[in-house]
Amino acid sequence: MKARHLPLVLATLLAFAAGQAGAQSEAVKRTVLQQGDLSAMPGHQGVLYKAELGPGAAAPKHTHPGDEFLFIAEGTVIIEPEGQEAVTLKAGDTIRMPMGTAHSARNPDSAAPAVVIAFLVSEAGKPLASAVE
Repeated sequence: MKARHLPLVLATLLAFAAGQAGAQSEAVKRTVLQQGDLSAMPGHQGVLYKAELGPGAAAPKHTHPGDEFLFIAEGTVIIEPEGQEAVTLKAGDTIRMPMGTAHSARNPDSAAPAVVIAFLVSEAGKPLASAVE
């Protein structure tokens, strides 16, 4: 398997794990929209992806290997950074998660999905996310 495909494979595995974490929630689906090396930062990559949280779905606690910029495209998402108060974001809101910040995310709406557009800047070859126990 080529190294450039590794983040996509890991994102798919994390999405599956997130879906399995809660029996009552649908899976969290992550789709890489664009990925590439950053010319201004040799050895680093940018990954643009869409995360779809089904009604009531949750992404369990995880970290990212770089700064993640989020835009809530549809619905509502509650982000819970470790050691901080939860932040409720609605469509049109944005937030930045600093590198290594453990957090979880969930869709509090049991009837409608939430869609997040994310941009992650990290060292090339790092996974999109890593689970936190």
